[in-house]
Amino acid sequence: MKKCILSVILAVIMTFSLGIVASAAEPDKGVSLLDERITSFVEAKIATIEAKITVDRVKTLSDLAGNEYKLIECNPTGYFIIHPESGILVEYATDAKSPYASIDSELYYGGPTYYYVKSEGSYTHTVLDTTIDNDKLEAAIQKCNTLNDELISQTNNTSARYFTGESNDLSSFTVLADTDYWVTSYTWLKNRTSGFGYVSGGYCGYIASNLVLKYWNYRGTIDLPSSYSTTNSTALTNELIDVGSGLGYGASTWASPIANIIDEFCSQQDLPEEAGWAAGVFGITTEIKSNKRPCILFGNLDGAGNHAVVAYGYNEYENPGYYTYICHYGWNGSYSEVHVYGGTSVFGSNTKYKV
Repeated sequence: MKKCILSVILAVIMTFSLGIVASAAEPDKGVSLLDERITSFVEAKIATIEAKITVDRVKTLSDLAGNEYKLIECNPTGYFIIHPESGILVEYATDAKSPYASIDSELYYGGPTYYYVKSEGSYTHTVLDTTIDNDKLEAAIQKCNTLNDELISQTNNTSARYFTGESNDLSSFTVLADTDYWVTSYTWLKNRTSGFGYVSGGYCGYIASNLVLKYWNYRGTIDLPSSYSTTNSTALTNELIDVGSGLGYGASTWASPIANIIDEFCSQQDLPEEAGWAAGVFGITTEIKSNKRPCILFGNLDGAGNHAVVAYGYNEYENPGYYTYICHYGWNGSYSEVHVYGGTSVFGSNTKYKV
């Protein structure tokens, strides 16, 4: 009997001790909880949009100022980038591979299109292989802090509370409206997953111009010379680069130079000279919804170039209260339908070709 009582006492003591150990380990469980919640959130998103992909792994990204993002890589393709503190899904694509695929450490993120790995003190773009100049790094850091602050100011409380464990409700992430606004013949842009005139060297503004001009040629609104109209040809991109060089522009451009380059090219080819530009995303939703015209959006990370994308659709339900733009990144590898959160200063300027 005494042995039995002793065994019970020992069992109680061991249970109490294990409880103390579990409590002491709580901080580690907190980190794991965030990854688990992020994974559940993305799985709910994948199920809602009926994408044939599965979550593969979660990685932690840091912006240049040390603020945290989470990257979810999917199989066989697809990625999601989330800002946990605000609960905002900053960008995602279901058909493109992760821009950080096969890279596991020193991962840096400066907002959509700005993907870097740090090696030997340099920040190298994972897709374009360009680097951030050291003398411009401080400006890029300040821009990252601005983006982080603006995301926090626009916090999605529902998802933010779920990520921290304050809420267990996943239902709000599985209710998705279906109102997307598209340009006419938007599938032409969506289907340009490769061979659309991409050239290396950081000429994204010129590649975006190529896409827009060929889109209007496809629509029959302009008539490009046959040497430039072939979908898979780089001839138009290279000609636009030559035009830009003649006007004194290099590879790195923003909205105003690209508008000038498009108009100069059109002048030379006897096409309508109708390009214009504006700050931020001014006029973009009207162009897409009412005028059915795609626009070129330029990134906003000072010191790291102005990466250009073509916006050809948007919606208001993926990030309630703010727009989500559907963009073609102008890169090979199926980056033709990337959903980008548009509620902050992600974009610095835009070019419109109003034909």
